Amino acid sequence: MKLATYTAGMEQRLGVVEGDTIIDITSVAPDMLTLIDGGAALLDQVRAALPDAPRTPLTDVQLLAPIPRPRKNIVCLGMNYAAHAYESARARGKPEVLPEHPVFFTKATSAINHPGGTIPYMPMFRPD
Repeated sequence: MKLATYTAGMEQRLGVVEGDTIIDITSVAPDMLTLIDGGAALLDQVRAALPDAPRTPLTDVQLLAPIPRPRKNIVCLGMNYAAHAYESARARGKPEVLPEHPVFFTKATSAINHPGGTIPYMPMFRPD
């Protein structure tokens, strides 16, 4: 089951992506955090609601970040597969070797974006 947060018009909704449509499950859970908090029981309610829930073509909605406002920073694992580790090394002009230890980083709650969203570039100030 592919879950998504999206807008249709001006309203933020929660849905299940199925093929080229999104199924509105906002009547069961108004947002992703509520769905997560509801655990397996709420997910079962979502499954039960799917056959009768409204469907909209994906082309008619705008996908948002799955969790537009996380409660806390998100812990991420970087270079978690060999091809990505090699690509990262090449981009920095380093030898293509796998990291000896896991590479963790956090994403601040203010750094959330949606698919296709513009990523602002703010060069760091470097005093001479």
